[in-house]
Amino acid sequence: MVETHEWVSTWWGYKEKIGTEAVQGKYFFSKPIFIFWTEAVACSVIGHGEWAIRLPMALLAIFAAFMIYLTLSRIWTRQVGLLGAVVVATSPEYFMISRQAQTDMPFVSTLVLALCGFMLAVFGPRNAESDEPARRKRLKWTLGLALAFVALNTIPQFAIIATDLADEVPANLTGLGAALATLQTTGALHVAIYGVVLAGVLGSFGWSLRRDLREHGASEWVLDRWTRRAWLTFFYVMVAQSTYAKGLLGFALPGLIVLFWLVWSVNWRVLKRVDLVRGVVL
Repeated sequence: MVETHEWVSTWWGYKEKIGTEAVQGKYFFSKPIFIFWTEAVACSVIGHGEWAIRLPMALLAIFAAFMIYLTLSRIWTRQVGLLGAVVVATSPEYFMISRQAQTDMPFVSTLVLALCGFMLAVFGPRNAESDEPARRKRLKWTLGLALAFVALNTIPQFAIIATDLADEVPANLTGLGAALATLQTTGALHVAIYGVVLAGVLGSFGWSLRRDLREHGASEWVLDRWTRRAWLTFFYVMVAQSTYAKGLLGFALPGLIVLFWLVWSVNWRVLKRVDLVRGVVL
């Protein structure tokens, strides 16, 4: 990626022919893109080397352990949060994959982050402020950070797809086949579709927020509801991250965990509060 500036269609080995070998590398699609993006960014910033290749895995591991501490501290106590973070960070498997340049830590860390977001949205303590100005300020900060987080996870991808997905359409295609091939190989069209979908999701959230503020004002109920929705947004975005870190397990495993909890607790009413449709689209 760093050498060819092609960040969409991954390539294993040298792109150009070297020496007398007939084949120098080939397209590589057996692993999702997340790990390669993180490593390529690190190499671009600090240069090639083992440090750059392993650094993203270590940072993801640290972030996930910290999120465990934050989640357990808010739901229970700081002592529980500290114990949970220490147990995870010192687990041999977790410690090992945090040092390996493989897809395991990108998958595990994003999965942990997603489920922590879900826990804070469903089980977190009530979010309240004593006076209305404080509630409005906290609501603005919460929603602003949520929007910034979504932008941070989408705009870079849009830029990569728009600039790096520009494959040639086979000359022998005509009519509908050529149109479909053009759609498939033109990054700008992909980004246009994704942008419209994202704008629709954000617009739907904005409409809901405006309705709540009109009917209830900046009440404690509104603050609590939209703080939980911000954590749900975090959950859905990290499930997406987990999916392009490992593949289908990225959403299948957290979905199975949540489903098992719903069956065990017989608490199906939660589905009305987790923005399932908008979250899946996001």
